[in-house]
Amino acid sequence: MSIPRNHHFVSQVHINNFFNSEKGKFFIYDKLLDNHYFKTTSKSVCSEIDLNSKYDNGNLDYISLEKDLNEEYLKYFIKKVVKQR
Repeated sequence: MSIPRNHHFVSQVHINNFFNSEKGKFFIYDKLLDNHYFKTTSKSVCSEIDLNSKYDNGNLDYISLEKDLNEEYLKYFIKKVVKQR
């Protein structure tokens, strides 16, 4: 099993609410570069490789923080907020 290392700093649950289904794209504005562009998938939108990684006993841990965020935040958010819509 591969370890996911592409970590989102904005949850994909949130990102997917900005998908333009009519055009099949996410329209994005990069404020720092003053650049408008689009993506067809949320995989690389608001994400960074190894963002939620930490050092543990001298080793890089790619899993535990991402797992905690998923269990403590995303599952709660989906259960409480998304299903109430």
